[in-house]
Amino acid sequence: MKKIWLIPLLAAVRITSAAAYDITITADKQVEIYQNEQKAVAVGNAVAVKPGMTVKGEILTAWFSKSNRGKTSITDMEARQKVSLHLPKADAFGDLMEYHVKDDYMVLTGKPARIKNDRATITATENITYYPGQEKAVAKGNVIADNGKNKVYSDVMEAFFQKDKEGNPVLQRVEIPKNARIVTKDGEVTAKTGVYYPEQGLVKLYENVVINQNGNILRGDRAETDLNTGISKVLSGKSRVSGIWYEEK
Repeated sequence: MKKIWLIPLLAAVRITSAAAYDITITADKQVEIYQNEQKAVAVGNAVAVKPGMTVKGEILTAWFSKSNRGKTSITDMEARQKVSLHLPKADAFGDLMEYHVKDDYMVLTGKPARIKNDRATITATENITYYPGQEKAVAKGNVIADNGKNKVYSDVMEAFFQKDKEGNPVLQRVEIPKNARIVTKDGEVTAKTGVYYPEQGLVKLYENVVINQNGNILRGDRAETDLNTGISKVLSGKSRVSGIWYEEK
């Protein structure tokens, strides 16, 4: 097995990715290049950097291929142990990240996996899949969106980013395709679907909406919950709003 050991104080290697940009890999301990297996292994606080994105882990493995012209390109990458993904305005954390460079998506798993910005944190027990080119992330498995005051629950949430004036991706909205549930200090709200806007701390809910606050129940087609205040309200829709109120003894 032919390999090259690089063991300076900070080992480094630069390889062009399959998406036509350079990825620089550094590590505190060493970077090993296995030529026969066409892979590089970075050990000890390993870091992979590409424009607008940084991936970190204790062990980082990159697989590469060579073209007919001898050009080396990374096709896949894996980060293990204390994994983090850093974007200009969002961060993600987990135990394992698989980055399929050629297909432009990465899968993050953890106990749980987390993605966060300064407005909210989204966790998932199954995985979070991030699509850089589509500016989209999909969280699966007991997903919780927490803004520090109130929480939104669902089995699946789809987060969409939008570039700001500087070209940095900003978490714009989180779509909840089914079984949305919001828990506040005063009760909970359930609905068939919903859309969460982290910047405003607002959740819009649709279909079969039930608001239960302090034992009082409201039902309707549409509702809004302000996660900053915990206040929910039913909005007019196709059907009439109905409710049950209990008087205090």
